[in-house]
Amino acid sequence: MMNRKAHLRLICLLLTLTTVFSVAAPAYASPQTDKAAEAHVPEVQTDPEEHAPDELVRVTIELDRASTLDAGYSTDRVAENAEAVSYRRSLRSSQDALTARIEAATGAALDVKWNITLAMNAISANVRYGDIAKIKSIPGVKNVFPENRYDAPVPAERDDGDSPNTANTSEYMVGAQSAWAEGYTGAGSRIAIIDTGLDTTHRSMDADAFKYAIQQTGKSVSLFTAAELSAVKDQLNGSGATYLNEKIPFGYNYVDSNTRINHLSDTQGEHGSHVAGIAAANRFVKDGDAYADAAETVHAVGMAPDAQLFIMKVFGASGGAYDSDYMVAIEDAIVLGCDAVNLSLGSSSQGFTYSTSYQATMNKIANASSNTKTVVSISAGNAYDFPYWLDNGELYIQDAYMHTGGSPGSYTNSLCVASAENTGVTGSPLTFNGSQKVFYNETDSTGAKMTTIGGSYSYVYVDAPGNASDYSTVNSAVSLSGKIVICNRGDISFYEKGNNLKSYNPKALIVANNAAGTINMSLDDYTGTFPMVSITLADANTIKANSTAHTAGSITYYTGTVSVSSEVSHMQVTDNAEMSVFSSWGVPGSLLMKPEITAPGGNIYSLWGTNKTSSGNVGGSDKYELMSGTSMAAPHITGLTATLGQYLRENNVTLSGHTTRQIAQSLLMSTAVPMHIGSKTGPYYPTIQVGAGLANVHNAVHASSVIFMGSDATASYADGKVKAELGDLPAKQGSWSYTFQINNMASKAQTYALRTDLFTQDVDNSGGYPLMSKSTTNLDWPVTYTVDGASATSVTVAAGSSKTVKVTITVPGDMSAFDAIYPAGCYLEGYTFVESSTTSSDGEKLDVQHSIPILGYYGSWTDPSMFDNMSYVDANVYGMTRTPYSGVSNTNSMTYT
Repeated sequence: MMNRKAHLRLICLLLTLTTVFSVAAPAYASPQTDKAAEAHVPEVQTDPEEHAPDELVRVTIELDRASTLDAGYSTDRVAENAEAVSYRRSLRSSQDALTARIEAATGAALDVKWNITLAMNAISANVRYGDIAKIKSIPGVKNVFPENRYDAPVPAERDDGDSPNTANTSEYMVGAQSAWAEGYTGAGSRIAIIDTGLDTTHRSMDADAFKYAIQQTGKSVSLFTAAELSAVKDQLNGSGATYLNEKIPFGYNYVDSNTRINHLSDTQGEHGSHVAGIAAANRFVKDGDAYADAAETVHAVGMAPDAQLFIMKVFGASGGAYDSDYMVAIEDAIVLGCDAVNLSLGSSSQGFTYSTSYQATMNKIANASSNTKTVVSISAGNAYDFPYWLDNGELYIQDAYMHTGGSPGSYTNSLCVASAENTGVTGSPLTFNGSQKVFYNETDSTGAKMTTIGGSYSYVYVDAPGNASDYSTVNSAVSLSGKIVICNRGDISFYEKGNNLKSYNPKALIVANNAAGTINMSLDDYTGTFPMVSITLADANTIKANSTAHTAGSITYYTGTVSVSSEVSHMQVTDNAEMSVFSSWGVPGSLLMKPEITAPGGNIYSLWGTNKTSSGNVGGSDKYELMSGTSMAAPHITGLTATLGQYLRENNVTLSGHTTRQIAQSLLMSTAVPMHIGSKTGPYYPTIQVGAGLANVHNAVHASSVIFMGSDATASYADGKVKAELGDLPAKQGSWSYTFQINNMASKAQTYALRTDLFTQDVDNSGGYPLMSKSTTNLDWPVTYTVDGASATSVTVAAGSSKTVKVTITVPGDMSAFDAIYPAGCYLEGYTFVESSTTSSDGEKLDVQHSIPILGYYGSWTDPSMFDNMSYVDANVYGMTRTPYSGVSNTNSMTYT
């Protein structure tokens, strides 16, 4: 039987023999497994190509008549626009009439799920597959197409809530703590969470604690009320929604058509509670008759703790969400006046960016006229990059395509979010050799918690993957009984490492990562009773460096002492954010920048809602857990948007001709911080991996200018996004150019210095054949700036005025040596920086640094193959030096190395 890694290689072979468009996992399938032991299997169910004629399928039936937005109505206060309300009702009437015609033509009642009238004029229904052609032929029908279905995730990791091994310290990474200190806590903002629901009884969602926080603001905060919900109910797709309390003024289960929005009526999981907590968990929790600071008490606070939550459950007893389920929820969020919408879900089709009806609908919402404010944050996905799954771990230099993100995150006008690792931890560290503090990740299992074995122990670090023979070899030299044992990630599954150790009666097993970042181990099949935890590669290397080394057979092992305690402490692990290895990246076939922004998603501590499982209810209204995934990154952006929304409202930040949504997305992207690999002076992370960089709401609320891309911008930045998408340059000579506008909102003129850092993917020759490195190398190519028709290196913008800057990037004259290194061309990446040198009366800079991420392609973007363009025969029979991506060593027996 083929093992899991062999199965993965087979998947890669099939992919590379067809196209590279069909392997991403869903955005919220939190990575848990050992790469060497288990493939990352997609959980999204896309519509199969063939069905039996009588099989029921969910379809969208689009009508010819214009939707409400297509008819020219604005999304701003659409529920109060009598003409728009009347038009939506007329569309519903015409849909009812069409339903009757469909039923007459098919001879069967139409199982209508949704009547969509705002951004689409469509009916979502279950129909016989054989009836689709009949329905398409009915007058008034524009199109009929099957919908994708999205499955809910299995929770990644749990903690018992009494002694957290880590806490959500990510607010420091994104400037939220500073924004809160200045009074911007999201008060008055509305956040829609489209997910598996919410544990509404969780202590971090307590309505009294929320009201107490609002009182502490000292401001008059406008909250969404039960009366407001009642007034718009007949305009909502979720017309049966309920008002729970001030914190949760809206709740509806869209998949089951009821108001059961917690996790106890289905087994879809508590993912929604974790996501909602990241976005808006309260900043106070009840402590008897008083209220305690949540950051100090439970170590979990949302990015916009004083925002209200609109819970839109799209995974329930009836299963997962179809395209129409999340789209009608987005429509309702707009009608309800939400500032931000969170979608931590995604398709398994990478690079799905062509103009489907649902992408067109998302674009309509983004580009609607008047003061549209709703920002839709969507996870990039957890499918790593495509080369991660290959033997080399990198592409050959002749190739270019490595994208693994899917729709709707890859839709043009979604705000697609990548994940970075949390830089700080709070918990109960292990102390090695009297001084080295090491924080660990702990997964629920049948074993005990690490904190329950408090005391001092000897440890044995078996510098091997934890095979049975590894332990046997080392145990012959030093007894493992009663010791804390350490082994390495790799080769076998996590649970096997623990099960192989059981007979030696250790105190605990620690698994050291073999790559940067943290591990969330899958231990479902672990049968031991001792704790199993994981640590980072960096910590493991330090432990070895400070230990005594020994040899047993061919294995090196290390010894020393370690102390285990339940005492909680905090430590900032690093001041330089690292990208999460699981975060999907690359470039879609459209050559647009996806993902577009980064937020913390690795090692995030948030709510663990009580949820139903096959073995009973788990979790609890006072518990918290750790998860990792771009699902955790997206709600950071959602919460930051709500916090920024409060700032924009209270300071009346407006710009003529631009919507609140455009201003918010511009500020989020342009004030994000470009990221560096290894240290703050290391090479840049690729823009095809991080987009604009790490979001920082402190920067956003201190910006005294707003950047908008110029009139030459593509539709990709029509909704305010700040990025330069330059396309390719097939001739490999000439230049690219783009323009942007600086809008100075300060009360005095500002002078801005202009500079651009360019880079591309480095070349890795360590394997004997040039590969595309995931690191970058600088490009010293000429960049010039033009302002008012003249060359410039800086620009002065008068108070309340704007200036347009043209940037030109020129290919150097003699590129023969460069072309020899990059025969098929290369990515053009970088940032244009816009930095004010003007100071205020107290000597502080009047503005924050803005940056514009750059993406282009030197050469023809379509020339590099998206296929595995060589075979086993090429590699072995004809003596070619490189091997196929699939890693096939014998195509007849399908044996994999």
